[in-house]
Amino acid sequence: MVPAPDGRRQMRDIKASGGNQSHDLLAARFGLGDWPAVASIHITWPDGQTGELSGPALKPGRYRVVRSAQ
Repeated sequence: MVPAPDGRRQMRDIKASGGNQSHDLLAARFGLGDWPAVASIHITWPDGQTGELSGPALKPGRYRVVRSAQ
């Protein structure tokens, strides 16, 4: 989930499996329009664990989020 400073938010669900030879692209894309930046990016992994990226450096751009093995 990507929350906007004014309270709006965007969410994407990614399904890595599906029917016969089908699946979602394993990337979430968010159109920020006129948002100058976002305050945070919230991630919920398939096993229910969560993560968050936050800080003033979250400007529009590309981010690659990879969860390390624990």
